[in-house]
Order: sequence, then C-alpha cells, then structure tokens
Amino acid sequence: ADGAGAALNVRWGEVVSGQVRIFNDALGFLEDSIIRDLPDLSREVIECVQGAGLTARRVYMTRFTEGDAQETPVLFEDSLMEGFLVDGMDIKATNAPLVIRRTTFRNADPNNSNADAIDFGPGAGTVERCLIHNFPDKGVSIGGAPGTRISDTLFYRCGIGVSAYSSLGLVVVNC
Repeated sequence: ADGAGAALNVRWGEVVSGQVRIFNDALGFLEDSIIRDLPDLSREVIECVQGAGLTARRVYMTRFTEGDAQETPVLFEDSLMEGFLVDGMDIKATNAPLVIRRTTFRNADPNNSNADAIDFGPGAGTVERCLIHNFPDKGVSIGGAPGTRISDTLFYRCGIGVSAYSSLGLVVVNC
C-alpha cells in the first residue's frame, strides 16, 4: 500500500515468501494471519516507511529476517514471532506511538549474536505483558528512545534482558 488513502488489509490470510509493505501515509492492518518464510537478508518481511499506521493482532510470524517500521505508528497485540534471523521488530518513530503488548518473541537465530526481539530508537516505545526468550543478544534494545516503558514482561535465556543507551526517563517495572 502506497500513498494517502491506500490500505492493505490482511485478515485470515497467509503471506508466504513475500513482504507486507506500507508507505507514504498508507494504512496496514493484519489480523488472524500467518506471515512466514522470507529469510532473505536483503528484505524485511514487514516494511513500513512513513505510513499512517500498522496494526497487527493475532499474527504468527516465523522464519523471516526482521520486521521494520520507520516513522509509522505501530501496534502489535496478541501475536507470536519466532525463528527470525535479525530482529523481531525494529521500530522507530520520533512522533508516533510504538506499542507491543501481549506478544511472544522467541527463538532467534542462535548463530546471530546480534539478534534482538525488539529494537526501539529513535522514538519511545511501549512493551506490555510480553514474553521474550531465547535471544543471543537483547530482549529489548533501546537506543535514542527516551521515555520508553516496559512493564509486566518476562525475559529469560537472553544475553541481556533490556539494554539502553542515549535514552532518559526509561521505566522498567514488574519485569
């Protein structure tokens, strides 16, 4: 979807070896779907650049490089991401909400010592009631994302649970 007024809605769908792309004020909505099998290091399975928003609910994602959103509001809820090569979600937006809640991230590529579940920055993010485990590197990486909040989240078997730099006013509670 590209341009104001454009929208991509995937409900009860399966995206295999393809991308979900949202650009230039377009909207993306994923629900009750599977996104899988795009382990191409040159392409993100989800790519959003200056979109009007990406909402994903009850989405299963597996065997992919990473999901990426830039300057796009993001809401992920009640989803499962596993078996990815780089970062589960690399999301950054300086003036847009970035929210991940009730989502499980597990089993990154054990051969990538830099694999993170979630990467924020620039721009603050929110992680609520998630389960994050089996990462060689970080569960949540925060870089240049002041005001990020992580709550009620369980981390285990991660090199580092939460890592932050160049970020003030962080809140990590009940983790």
